[in-house]
Amino acid sequence: MANNRKKNNRIKQTALVSALLLELSGAQGATIHVDGITCSFADAVVAANTDTATGGCSAGAGADVLELTSPVINVTARAEIESDVTINGNGATIQSDGSDFMMLCVGCYSSGQLTLNDTTVQGGYNSNNWGAGVRVYAGSLNINQSIFTNNSGGAVQFSPGTSGSIVQSVISGNNGLGNYFYSGGVSVSGASVTIDDSTISNNSTISTSSGGGGLYIGNYGGALDLTISNSTISGNTSDLRGGGISHQDYGNSSTVVLNNVTLVDNSSSAAGGGLSNDTATIILNQTLISGNSGTGGSEIDSTGGTVTVDNYNLFGLNSNAGVAGVTVGASDIVPTVVTLAEIIDVNLADNGGPTPTHNLNASGPAVDVIPGASCLLANDQTGNVRPIDGDMDGHFDCDVGALEFNLDIIFKNGFE
Repeated sequence: MANNRKKNNRIKQTALVSALLLELSGAQGATIHVDGITCSFADAVVAANTDTATGGCSAGAGADVLELTSPVINVTARAEIESDVTINGNGATIQSDGSDFMMLCVGCYSSGQLTLNDTTVQGGYNSNNWGAGVRVYAGSLNINQSIFTNNSGGAVQFSPGTSGSIVQSVISGNNGLGNYFYSGGVSVSGASVTIDDSTISNNSTISTSSGGGGLYIGNYGGALDLTISNSTISGNTSDLRGGGISHQDYGNSSTVVLNNVTLVDNSSSAAGGGLSNDTATIILNQTLISGNSGTGGSEIDSTGGTVTVDNYNLFGLNSNAGVAGVTVGASDIVPTVVTLAEIIDVNLADNGGPTPTHNLNASGPAVDVIPGASCLLANDQTGNVRPIDGDMDGHFDCDVGALEFNLDIIFKNGFE
């Protein structure tokens, strides 16, 4: 109940901030109520784009808000968002009928801005692998407290020149098909994107021409700028390389920063079970990369570019960092433990906050190893304040990865 209250408060705060920004900008929009019967989702999008009453939906007026009032909104064709639209799902599910189309297309023909709040997008299918859930071609895409699941052909895709964010969201159980260079989970090509407090898990890429079961990232069409913070990337698989994250070079610059990320239990049929890097500049800060499997650098394989470490990262298992093309730093940790279960709970679970996480093993090598003065982020993925004295030695030091170990989590799950 406490988590639900926190989530509802965050949604109310997001809606309030959006309304204030609209008022300040003078772009007061309309609110269109979508019940899927009188006002269909397709008609609501047209009404928002054209500022004209369509079907049973009222007219849009500039930057519009679509309020979903039915628990399930069924869609049978691509929704093309060519204006500034906010979708408040209120916990609703946008569900495809399984036909071959992209469910949400942002800026297909001009430029669009989509903010998606508290919505589940599921069941999409796109045989071209161009984004069965949502793709932004021109403009921006911001995803907040939402879930993308069971989409075939890629869940979320950012095209060159676009921007956006994924915040407190779950991208899980999606798959990429055998066409083009995209992931089953999230693809970012030549775009500027931030991912915060989110979980990308159990996605797969079924292709021998592309890697990145969780994330496919590249600099095709422009520079790549990606920052991932307080997030979990686990259980993803790739038929090629980079089970968790795969970077591919197309000649432009790429900057990728991982802050307090947990990257575990991903696998690939080639190099870099956790992370595969072509030529990007990658910076790893207080990030946990362990228990991944692949050839030629099971945790990280970097064939070009630079991977900057030496900021209290944890790599590998059994005294083996599992990296290729990377020099482990003096402050980084290579654990002596043999199994991933000695570092984390290998099962994703509700440890507080809006997204599932891997709790840390209380006696494991990731707990309380970062001096308090060197802690990078003020909160963890669940929203808990860092640092917490997890080993109860009287010193408040930080943990490696997305989650700060807290005994209250153990008590919450019935082990008191």
